[in-house]
Amino acid sequence: MHLQPRLLSAAIGPAGLGARGALLRADLGRDRALAALAVRDLFAAGLAVAVAKRPLAWVASRRALLGALPAGAPGALPPRLLGLLAARPVQSGTSLR
Repeated sequence: MHLQPRLLSAAIGPAGLGARGALLRADLGRDRALAALAVRDLFAAGLAVAVAKRPLAWVASRRALLGALPAGAPGALPPRLLGLLAARPVQSGTSLR
């Protein structure tokens, strides 16, 4: 599900959607500190988190917004990011190695 940043906290809150993971799209060269704060808060909420450093290609992004971009399709999310999202959420105080 694609959410605007202002809707994220409501979606993961106690009465939220029951999400288990989140994928953030961030330009780490410019927004590294902001991305780190967002990841910290999502980890604290018990979510698995991955950060995409590059946007999807134009066609793939449109397919994803429509819910028609399965894993493994050309232009889909890399397997490494999918693996991070499928992993169990990190518990507070554990290492991210």
